[in-house]
Amino acid sequence: MTDIPSIELQSIADVVELKNQMRDLAIREAALRRENLYLRRLFDSLPLGYQSLDEDGCFIEVNQSWLSCLGYTKQEVIGKYCGDFLSLESRERFKENFAKFKATGEIEGVEFTLVRKDGSMVAAAFNGTIGTDSKGQFQQTYCVFQDITSQKQTEALVLATEQRHRKILMAAMDGFWIFDRQGRILEVNQTYCQMSGYTEQELLTKNVADLEAKKTPEEILAYVDEILQQGEVCFETQHKKKDGSRIDVEMRVQYSPLQDELFVAFLRDVTDRKIAEQQRESLQKQLQQAQRLEAIGVLAGGIAHDFNNILGVMIGFTDMVLDDIPQDSQIRTDLEKVLRAGYRGKDLVGQILSFSRPCQEERINLQMRSIIKEVLKMLRASLPSTIKIKQKIDANCGLVEADPSQIHQIFMNLCTNAYHAMEDSGGVLTVEMRPALNLPASLQRKAQATESRFVELIVSDTGVGIPADIIEQIFDPFFTTKEKGKGTGMGLSIAFGIVQKYDGMITLESTVGRGTTFHVFLPESHRQEIDLPLVEEGSSFGSGHILFVDDEHLLVEMAKQIFERLGYTVCALTDSRKALEVFSASPDDFDLVITDQTMPDITGLDLARAMLRIRPTLPIILCTGYSTHVNEEVARKHGIRSFLYKPIIKDKLARLIKEIL
Repeated sequence: MTDIPSIELQSIADVVELKNQMRDLAIREAALRRENLYLRRLFDSLPLGYQSLDEDGCFIEVNQSWLSCLGYTKQEVIGKYCGDFLSLESRERFKENFAKFKATGEIEGVEFTLVRKDGSMVAAAFNGTIGTDSKGQFQQTYCVFQDITSQKQTEALVLATEQRHRKILMAAMDGFWIFDRQGRILEVNQTYCQMSGYTEQELLTKNVADLEAKKTPEEILAYVDEILQQGEVCFETQHKKKDGSRIDVEMRVQYSPLQDELFVAFLRDVTDRKIAEQQRESLQKQLQQAQRLEAIGVLAGGIAHDFNNILGVMIGFTDMVLDDIPQDSQIRTDLEKVLRAGYRGKDLVGQILSFSRPCQEERINLQMRSIIKEVLKMLRASLPSTIKIKQKIDANCGLVEADPSQIHQIFMNLCTNAYHAMEDSGGVLTVEMRPALNLPASLQRKAQATESRFVELIVSDTGVGIPADIIEQIFDPFFTTKEKGKGTGMGLSIAFGIVQKYDGMITLESTVGRGTTFHVFLPESHRQEIDLPLVEEGSSFGSGHILFVDDEHLLVEMAKQIFERLGYTVCALTDSRKALEVFSASPDDFDLVITDQTMPDITGLDLARAMLRIRPTLPIILCTGYSTHVNEEVARKHGIRSFLYKPIIKDKLARLIKEIL
């Protein structure tokens, strides 16, 4: 039997104390085991991966989160080199960082790419420290890492999206800016570079105010304040290009305090749109002007027949009375003024009707001197004695291809304008026609390109002149400086339009108080001349039997007196049916029929056709103040000898009757 060593006890109390100490030790050991188990469970359940490495970088310990993340068992990891579980790119960096880690004792936020057992990758961010012995020597590392794979994928997606959006913005058809609250441009795309002519580097050194051409610095601050209040504004302005020119820009600017307090601006070049809008506005004005002219034409057409009859009566009776009054009579002077007013009314109606009546333009090669002489002859009879007429017509001028009536209209309108300029104070009306030598620049280029020559018609007066501030408007329709009742503002615009149609040009010089000179340049034609014959002066008296038909009683009475004074036998009727009955009863009794077009029962054209069926060779003159259905061409197609617009002038009608008979 083995001897049990005896314990020398001093007392029973010592035994009890020893037992108590042994019991406390056992309790503490059990508590430590429970705590270690709890810590181990806590260690393994951490959402972060944990690892500790020895001085060679081999695993000493890993937790369950580490193993679950990479798919390994602890036996496959412990004692292995850490670099074997990293991607190739991370292995090189691990060596450098592990050495620094051991030297400094701490790492924070270092990222490595771990390789799972199945070969997939895990992006991880490491934080850690080192453990040392009592002498401060390195023992092991303590590190945790967080799986940031999803974060990295999101960042990559965001980066790719931002890059894609950046590419879109840089390639957008609209310009793009980013600028700060001080107006400094921080980013700009190529579209705006092309719009402005600046390079990207040049624009990044500029301020918003450097490019603004329309808004003042105060206005810029005002719209910046508006952007800050509303978050977004859209407005139009102008920007200065590098070459000094300007572009119209539509800007949409957005601001968000969450985006580093930056402004994002989209800029669209709307210069072409602005030009198109101006052109559209101009066309709209032209359309409105055309509609006004059309309205005037419709109104004029509605009253032209009656108005021309009234003018015809006034002019005709006044003309007859003048034949019976001595030259030195004051009554004759007064009646001449009445006659001039009648002629002005006739010209006014003619100008208004030119906008509503279909114009049968007939261009021929003509020598303008015959038309000029005809107009000047008419003017001598109507202008007051205070206005003298001088003319200088070069017989060597070439032909122009034009409608004689339109050339007449151009010259008459210019002379009328000159007359009004000298009406109060008198003066000199000078008319010249010559081969053009000093052409305007645009015509010089055209003449050189087409080897063309031009005829120059000059009409000048010594009247009141045209102020410089309105000289650009002088050819605008309805623009006039004349007092009410003395001008419509259409004469010069009509002349301008005709000359433009003939590929010519009108220019003018004017000095207030000294007069105005108009230059009309028309291209020469080289075709054979078809000159207009001048009507020779001579007796207007004749003989023959005339049937005159018009529904206006005063016109019938006037015509009867005129024709009888000229020596003709007249049958004057106001009823077209009665006229047809009279003619049908004795068709050979009449040498000439003069009929109005617009009449009740039977129109002038229908009356003429009925008479021509009875007597095909009958000379007929058809007259009208206004008609949308009948013109000279239509009249001639139906066998009518001549066509006249009212009011009919005595001398002109007398010459025409004499030519026909």
